Amino acid sequence: MDLKIILFISAVYGFITPSTSAVCRVNFPMDPEARPIVLKKFGSHMLRIMDEVQSVVLNNNEELTAFCRKKFEKPSEAVGLEKYTYKCSLTQRYYDYSYRYEDKSITMQCSTLKWSLYESTTPFKWCPIQFVSYVVAAQSGDEILGGICYNLEEMILHSLYAAVLPNFVEFLYPSGLLNYTKSVEIKEVNTSFIPWNILSSKYTNPQFEEWLQFASYQHHSLIQNIKMRHEAFDKLGGLLNIPWWTGLRLGNWHRYEMALETHIESGPHTYDILTGILNTISVPIPNNSCQEELKMVELKDQKNRTIPLYVWQYLKSTGNITDLDEIMIIGVNTPFQDFYDEKDLVFCEDICHKIDWLQKVHKTFRYKTMGIIFCCSYKEVRNTEHLQGFPMAITNETDVNIQQVDVGEDELIAEEEEEETITEPYEIDDEDIFVSDHHDAHGYTM
Repeated sequence: MDLKIILFISAVYGFITPSTSAVCRVNFPMDPEARPIVLKKFGSHMLRIMDEVQSVVLNNNEELTAFCRKKFEKPSEAVGLEKYTYKCSLTQRYYDYSYRYEDKSITMQCSTLKWSLYESTTPFKWCPIQFVSYVVAAQSGDEILGGICYNLEEMILHSLYAAVLPNFVEFLYPSGLLNYTKSVEIKEVNTSFIPWNILSSKYTNPQFEEWLQFASYQHHSLIQNIKMRHEAFDKLGGLLNIPWWTGLRLGNWHRYEMALETHIESGPHTYDILTGILNTISVPIPNNSCQEELKMVELKDQKNRTIPLYVWQYLKSTGNITDLDEIMIIGVNTPFQDFYDEKDLVFCEDICHKIDWLQKVHKTFRYKTMGIIFCCSYKEVRNTEHLQGFPMAITNETDVNIQQVDVGEDELIAEEEEEETITEPYEIDDEDIFVSDHHDAHGYTM
């Protein structure tokens, strides 16, 4: 028989006859919340497929068993199920129009909660009365992902309360939000909360302009580590942005958050985490015409907007509580540390060196170029006068009691007067509009 005829018959036979070794590809979504728990049989045992694996190839008659915490969204035959077993079969093999074999490919995906921003039905006990309490809550259902205390008058975040699990994947209801529910949904969040640009031209005092030449401040998310920042928070636009000094954000705060990530991943405990900002930065200004003495003056722009002096994080382990399971990590958000009295700036006994999971990073925490960080016992911070308005008692599972430190009679009078005052929104000009941040390879914004 002619060789060309033999080759033609072989090609046609190969096209119409499926291979005896089927190959099926099962894909998984990048979103960790949408990824099912996947098990594959190895001999007589079932082993879990690692979460980092984005796809699995199966041969004929091989199976995968997958579980969703809620229900399956894909594939179509698994919709509504919590458990689904997929078997690779010869009958699933097909051809494409270019006359070659094509692997059978499916995607396994779980349905996920859809989150939105709402006002809380009642104000948070840890949120100053003149601020607004928001919850990030499920669109359908009562689940709450986090609580946000926001200064609507100055358009700046005060604090964010959330909880994290060791795998950074599963949703966890923060223990301090069990008694709160959602009310009015906030629409168009991305266009409503626009960070203001920090420009030297926005300061009427020429000496402020001079000092800002030596400080790089930019608006970025309060939570920098991408694993610790839930995907729903990223959709809130500038709501969670604060003015960060670049030295602290990319220096010691970056090192601290990486160490915290490693510590939480190692388990076994979950953490309630309250993160916020307090106090305002000042710069040295000559106190007399001879410029012999300097005094610290609060830095304010033309619209009286300020920059926070401290970025702080309260950590409470849900395990056996010891003094080191309930701590404060505080970062100094200014490059002008040398002009402050160190005892006023670092106002507690620094216990960073006593915390096991900070042993590899704490030695740089006093290197000023990377931003000073110090660690405090929560009990000591609770009684200090240096952080006015700091939450006085954080929640536990049996007693939801986050209280606000008494800020004094003058502040309370001001709060009462403010209830009768209608706050006018800021005017936004071109220089105020801030371009959203970009992420580096480590999940940090640059």
